[in-house]
Amino acid sequence: MFHLLTIAGSDSSGGAGIQADLKTFAAHGCYGMSVITAVTAQNTTGVTAIQNIDPEVVEAQIDAVFQDIRVDGVKVGMVSNSALIRAIAKKMQQYAPPVLVVDPVMVATSGSYLLEKEARKDLQEKLLPLATLITPNMQEGEALSGLSIHSREDMEKAAAVICQKGARAVLLKGGHLAETADDYLLYPGEGNWLQGKWFPGQRFANPNTHGTGCSLSSALASEMAAGASLPEAVEKAKAYVALGIQHGLAVGHGHGHPSFVGFVPESRMGGRQMKKFDLSLYLVTDRHCLRGRDFYEAVEEALRAGVTLLQLREKDMGLEELVAEGRKVRKLCRKYQVPFLVDDNVEAARILGADGVHLARKTMPSKKPFRTGAGSHHRHLRPQSGRSPESPGKRCRLSGRGGCIPPAARRMRPCWHPGCWKRSSRQ
Repeated sequence: MFHLLTIAGSDSSGGAGIQADLKTFAAHGCYGMSVITAVTAQNTTGVTAIQNIDPEVVEAQIDAVFQDIRVDGVKVGMVSNSALIRAIAKKMQQYAPPVLVVDPVMVATSGSYLLEKEARKDLQEKLLPLATLITPNMQEGEALSGLSIHSREDMEKAAAVICQKGARAVLLKGGHLAETADDYLLYPGEGNWLQGKWFPGQRFANPNTHGTGCSLSSALASEMAAGASLPEAVEKAKAYVALGIQHGLAVGHGHGHPSFVGFVPESRMGGRQMKKFDLSLYLVTDRHCLRGRDFYEAVEEALRAGVTLLQLREKDMGLEELVAEGRKVRKLCRKYQVPFLVDDNVEAARILGADGVHLARKTMPSKKPFRTGAGSHHRHLRPQSGRSPESPGKRCRLSGRGGCIPPAARRMRPCWHPGCWKRSSRQ
């Protein structure tokens, strides 16, 4: 289990800050710890009061965690003044966590100003250069870059300026763009050269977005602590937050909270990855029902309309054709952050890196264990001992070697030669 620390303010309404971070850590199967920088009086309509914690107390909290517990990653959120920024930067230099994600919280979703203007310089010069990744929204990107942002081109320019000022990598969030909700990642690539990557975002007609920035940065820290690359972490974190927004909770009279209950894309517990899917709008493909419409256009239209889970079900395709088809459909699913399943073909699902496979009852393995040949999608069985009900002592048709079916077969095991023998009725 990975250990994640959040350094942020407390949200009395439970939707953002420390509370959102700890929920996100738990959803990703991580052990969450916290250092509180401020106590806020806030709800879904706005922030009414802020009480900053003494910087010495903040330093003492950080020391208490690092001196006792292994820390695999740190997320820094709301830090409202210069003294707190300097204290946190000092401790991050001292302990040098392997992952440090900084969400430069300046403005709340409600529009409330959370960072003192005189503290911007300290944030940019002392804390941001230490971060593995920073995650400003467009308003924060404008403050950090000094540029106006109204388009994708403006986002690329602003991200470059922020990196020039000392940031290692920046994820500039485009949720406030007029037509799209795309995010832009600028990060060190091969040879440590900066390279950019766009991540398409889906806009939902849902006002319940309070705390989404906090949840995204915490999800990023969780994924990166688990070993994901920056692009991989961004893709997974965005999918997590998109599901939360899509199923947001209408709490209070303003901007409610995303709902992540039951929508955990990946939890790491006991070294095993677990996936849970939203089945509320489950699409199963069948090109024969399209009446001449383009298959991929129909799939994308359905994804755009709100499909929450897609299964590729094309029964009349061979493995090679199904994989070629699946690559195109999987790309569309990734674009809209929708889980992708393959119907009744384990090998195709493995090749495609699908999120899961739907198995018919007849496809499920028998109660008695058997192994399949390495690299083969065929499950051919051979007797291990006892007498074969089909053809005792017969040679393998493909290899020509004897002993493939020993006399007196009582139970079955796989033949490594596809087409050798079909599964016995006794299996």
